[in-house]
Amino acid sequence: MTFINPGVICEITRPKLSGIGEHAGVFLPNGQVVHHGQGGPRIDTLEAFSQGRPIKVVRTTDRSKQWEIFQRIQSSLSRPPAYRLFDNNCEHFVSEILGEKKESRQINSLAIVGIIFAGLAAFR
Repeated sequence: MTFINPGVICEITRPKLSGIGEHAGVFLPNGQVVHHGQGGPRIDTLEAFSQGRPIKVVRTTDRSKQWEIFQRIQSSLSRPPAYRLFDNNCEHFVSEILGEKKESRQINSLAIVGIIFAGLAAFR
């Protein structure tokens, strides 16, 4: 398990149970993790989130933004958004919670690979 400094908010990931891709969440100062899956957004312990898999810290947030982040978490838990792989997955959820443009690095990478293959197929 990766060591995470207490009192910080950071984006974390772990390998998905399927073995393909990563599952993202937001580590909170109290040691819990908020994340979004098929059942909607929820808060779990770090151990429950990891499900025995290694945790990677992607980035930490500015402490001055904690209040805004907590407000976005509260809002998403009170009005849970539906999970949709291509436009509202765990990475979209994390980026929105952290106050950024909703984005999924994994979906963006998949789209780029698709465009490259389509381009190569067009030149055959």
